Amino acid sequence: MNQLYIFHAVANHHSFSKAAQSLDITQPAVSIQVQELEKPLGVTLFHRRSRGLLLTEVGETVFSYSQQIFALSDRL
Repeated sequence: MNQLYIFHAVANHHSFSKAAQSLDITQPAVSIQVQELEKPLGVTLFHRRSRGLLLTEVGETVFSYSQQIFALSDRL
């Protein structure tokens, strides 16, 4: 599954476990894919808090672009 798609689900759900449920994959798989997306970018996309996740500034930018990408792909 596409790392950007998984990131997008996590951002929408504000949770790795809820995103994993919605994607029907394991929570560790979701975490690994987000880490694999962060690694080459050299950034952190989420602030991990006890009450859930918050997007970092870079995460907000990536999320905005991902929304545009998926909206365009839906039109195809």
